[in-house]
Amino acid sequence: MKKLSLVSLLLVLVLLLTACGGSAIEGTWKLKNVTVGGSGDLFAQSLAAVSAEGGSLTLSFRGGTMTMAIDAQGKADSNSTGYKINGDKLELEGTTLSFSVSGDALTLTDGTTEMEFTRI
Repeated sequence: MKKLSLVSLLLVLVLLLTACGGSAIEGTWKLKNVTVGGSGDLFAQSLAAVSAEGGSLTLSFRGGTMTMAIDAQGKADSNSTGYKINGDKLELEGTTLSFSVSGDALTLTDGTTEMEFTRI
């Protein structure tokens, strides 16, 4: 009986810890591909150019802070901002993006531009 109670207690503890875990978006992601749907999105076009020229862009999500690091033309820069997750929406600095995580793949989209990332 004591053994069953202990196993039950451990199972409840594991389930509680799993429920309190971070979002699937937490971690570090490297830009793999950008698909630009509209011609007016200069930021997305710039990201596509960085990737095409061998540069890199990474996003790190940790505890409500997103850090974007870019390495292009031999220069590195980074910037951090807060973020919130609301269902399948990523909210940051007044911008809302839809996101999906499937294994080691993250997709962000604003409806016209789609960015694909790989977990690193």
